[in-house]
Amino acid sequence: MKVTATPIEQSQIVLEIEVDQDQVDRALDQAYRRSANRVKVPGFRPGKAPRHLVERMIGTEALLDDAVQQLVPQVFQDALEEQQLVPSARPRLEVVSIDPLQVKATVPVQPEVKLGEYRALRVPRPEVNITDEQVNDVLDRLRQANAEWAPVERPAQAADLVGIDVVVKDGDEEVITANDAEFIVDPEGANPVPEFSQHLVNQAAGSEVSYTVTVPEDDQSERLRGKSVDVTTKVNWVKEKQLPELDDAFAATVGEYETLDALKDEIRTDLQTREGDAAKTGHQEEVIKSVVDAAEMEIPPQMIEERADELFHELERALGAQGIPIQQYMNVASESEESFRSDLLERGERSVRRALVLDAVAKSEAIEIPDSDIRAELEQAVANDKNGEKLVEQAMQREDTRERIAAVLRERQAIAFLVDIATGGDGKVADEPAAEPVTVDGEPES
Repeated sequence: MKVTATPIEQSQIVLEIEVDQDQVDRALDQAYRRSANRVKVPGFRPGKAPRHLVERMIGTEALLDDAVQQLVPQVFQDALEEQQLVPSARPRLEVVSIDPLQVKATVPVQPEVKLGEYRALRVPRPEVNITDEQVNDVLDRLRQANAEWAPVERPAQAADLVGIDVVVKDGDEEVITANDAEFIVDPEGANPVPEFSQHLVNQAAGSEVSYTVTVPEDDQSERLRGKSVDVTTKVNWVKEKQLPELDDAFAATVGEYETLDALKDEIRTDLQTREGDAAKTGHQEEVIKSVVDAAEMEIPPQMIEERADELFHELERALGAQGIPIQQYMNVASESEESFRSDLLERGERSVRRALVLDAVAKSEAIEIPDSDIRAELEQAVANDKNGEKLVEQAMQREDTRERIAAVLRERQAIAFLVDIATGGDGKVADEPAAEPVTVDGEPES
C-alpha cells in the first residue's frame, strides 16, 4: 500500500492511498466466500460453488463492490496509523479508481490554536446595586397579584372588570355571543373586535351600547377579517381593582414576614442574588469571548458540521420531550431548512471555537485533573442513586468516561482561571462546582 499525505487549508490532510493488487485480490476472495454462503447455485451446497459460478450469479461488479466496501475502511485505518494521524472529526472518503484501487481521504486534524495575550486581559467585574425602585417594583407586582375586585356604582373606566352580555353579528349571522362574560376594559390591549373597550368606557351597569365597526384585513380572526360587524354589549356590573395597603399586615399575607421592612429585606436579598448570578454569568461570557476573539486557528469544516449535527439532535430531543416535531418548530419560526442549517453551522462554529480555545488555555497553563477530582464529580452526579457507589466504580474503570469528565473539569477550571486573571487575580483559584454535575452513562451491572 502506498500512501501520500498532503496538508491543505483548514487543518486538513489529504491522504492518497493506492492499494496493492494482492490486497484487493484477498478482499475479492473474502467477498466471494461471503457471497457463496448466501447465494444458491444449483448442484452445489452453500459455500461450495466455484467462484466463477458465484460471479455469474451475482455479477462481477457486485462482488468487486462488496470487496471495496469492506477493504476501504481497513486501508484507511492502516494509512492513519502509518501517518500517525488522529482525526478530529469524521473524514471524507472517496474511491478515486477501482483498477488500480485508489482511495482519497480528507482527514480533519486538531487545529493549532494561537492564543492572544490572555494573561494581559482585564475585564472589570460589574457591580450589582439593588435600588429602592427595583424593590418597589416587586412590591407593586405583589400588590397587583393580591388585589381584589370590588363592585362600584360609577360608570366603567379603563382597567375595570365588567360583567357583560355581548353579541357580534355579520349580517344576520351571530359570530360571537357570550353571556355573563367577565372582561377587563383595556383600550390598548387585546379586544374581540376593534374599539370594543373604547365603547365600554363611561358605560354604567344596566346600560347597553350598539355600534358597527369594520374589522381590519390583518385581524387575528380569519372569520371576521374585512367584515363590517354589528356589536351589541350590555353591561351587567362594574368592579374596580382595589390594591391592599402596603403595611405589615400585607407583608404577613404574602409570606411569613412580621413587618413590611422584613419583606423588603427579603426582596432586596433575592434581587441581589439573582442579578448577581446574572452579572457573574455575563462577565464570564465576556471574558471568554475576549479570549476567543483574540485567538487564531483554522477549524476543519467537518468539526463544525459534526457540532451542528449535535446541536440539531439536542434541539430535536428537547422539542420531542414537549411533543413538538422539529418541522413544526421551523414552521412557527418561519425558517427555511437552508437558513435553519446555516444558523446551526454558525452556532456550531462558535461552540467549536470556544472549546478549542479553552482547551488550549488549559494546556498552556498545565491544568491537569487528578482521578480524585473525577471521582468527586461522579459521586456528586449519583449522590441520590441507591446504586451510586457501584456506578462510580464502573465509571472509573472506563477510560472514555474518565476522559469525558476530565475534559469538562479542565474547561471549568480554565474558565475560572481566565475570569480570575481578567479581574486582576493570579489565576490560582479552586474549581467551582457546576450548576449541574456531569451525567454518568449506563446502569450498574448485576
